[in-house]
Amino acid sequence: MQKHEQGFSAIELLIIIMVFGTMLFAGWYVRGKNKKDVPNLSPGSSAAIISEVNKTVADKYPSLSTYTTDWFAQMGTSASIPVDGYTFSLSSQNFPTTQLLQKGPDQPVNPPASETIISAKEAVAKTMSAHGFNTAQDKYTIAAVNNVMTNSRVDASYDVYKSGGTTCLEIYYSFNPNVTLSCFTAAEAASMAAKAKQFVYAYTAANPETVSKITFGPLTIKSQHKSGVLGPSHLAGYDISEAVFAVGDVKNIALYYNHLNGPWTYITRANDEYGFTCGSMTSNPTVRKIMYNQICLSATGQVRLDTNNRALQ
Repeated sequence: MQKHEQGFSAIELLIIIMVFGTMLFAGWYVRGKNKKDVPNLSPGSSAAIISEVNKTVADKYPSLSTYTTDWFAQMGTSASIPVDGYTFSLSSQNFPTTQLLQKGPDQPVNPPASETIISAKEAVAKTMSAHGFNTAQDKYTIAAVNNVMTNSRVDASYDVYKSGGTTCLEIYYSFNPNVTLSCFTAAEAASMAAKAKQFVYAYTAANPETVSKITFGPLTIKSQHKSGVLGPSHLAGYDISEAVFAVGDVKNIALYYNHLNGPWTYITRANDEYGFTCGSMTSNPTVRKIMYNQICLSATGQVRLDTNNRALQ
């Protein structure tokens, strides 16, 4: 076999190139497979992050389940998120949110041999790390209530995860194995604050004692979400919405209406678990029409409304 005076023969060079090419292909394949196993969630895809967390829990952690809804207001607590340029804060429940729940004793758990039963908090930490999120030291205020309309205090803690422009807040309790995870971007927060402004101003105008340190949300608009306390109302172009307001440890639900996509008008609020106070339901004929056959709470008890404002029960 003829060789060059220096270096390798042509066949030897060909073999080296083939081996090197095979190694490059193998590395590319493994890296590509890993990317498919752990999707690269781009900054700003908050809903995609929550969806991926839910999928990861379903695939890898059979001792856990997840729960996602448009209306987390009566389930767990939230963080207050300040937004530049606004005097109020936003509840973390305004943004894509999921709850990780430990399965009860009546739910069978059959983890794979390679996977041990894991806590919800550990599952969040592993999942966020796998998707390139790092822990951060951002400071938030946690509302010290467990239910939207009770004043019972609970001490909640939180962890912050960040990747690019996306922030995820995990809220947990020392006595409860379940956790809540919400994700948002600065752009999403600014957009939500702009949307919330008219609801906040109408609420504080009717309830001036709530102006200071108010947290807004979540918000549900019946024509869009179909969630909340009251059922949807679409009478002659009217729509209704409900929004949670927190001031300190106290939360209330505010009720609004609009007509043909006009401005939202405040109606009343729920001060406790017994329901909405009657407020303008008993004095405003338009509100009576929208709230037809609904029940409100008056000073003398519950009132079911028809268009003549008669107590029907």
